[in-house]
Amino acid sequence: MLYFVYGSLKTRVKKQVSIIIDSIFKDEEKNVVELDFNECDIFSLIEECNSFSLTSFSKVVVFYNSYFLSTEKSKKKLSKDELLCNKSFFKRLIVLSAGAINNFILGIVLLFIMGLIYGTTIIGTTLDNIPKDGSMYLVGARDGEKIVKVDNKK
Repeated sequence: MLYFVYGSLKTRVKKQVSIIIDSIFKDEEKNVVELDFNECDIFSLIEECNSFSLTSFSKVVVFYNSYFLSTEKSKKKLSKDELLCNKSFFKRLIVLSAGAINNFILGIVLLFIMGLIYGTTIIGTTLDNIPKDGSMYLVGARDGEKIVKVDNKK
């Protein structure tokens, strides 16, 4: 049986590997191979997977810095002129203010969308949802009627 363990953080991977190794190799000889892809290539991995040990049935191949297995791209080293701290004051100011301006615009857009979703209350002259025990119902007002005058004024 062949087990693969990979990751970019060596300390976290080593802890996981020690747990796995202890559960796999209880009484038999430990067959563990560690590969670092900063120092070797994919062909070393294939060669290790194809070679089997005569003393154990299980083998654990641990590899570090395996960017080809992850969805994130490998880290590219930036030159000094690409770093923000080495840009001119006005270029840094533009970058920093662009973030604040985008947050302001996003807030306005979100408020607009909330206004579209939740809407506003419409104030009209048509009566609706008058409670049966309310004072307006007792004086004769009913649902669907329109208010045309208040205090003899239209």
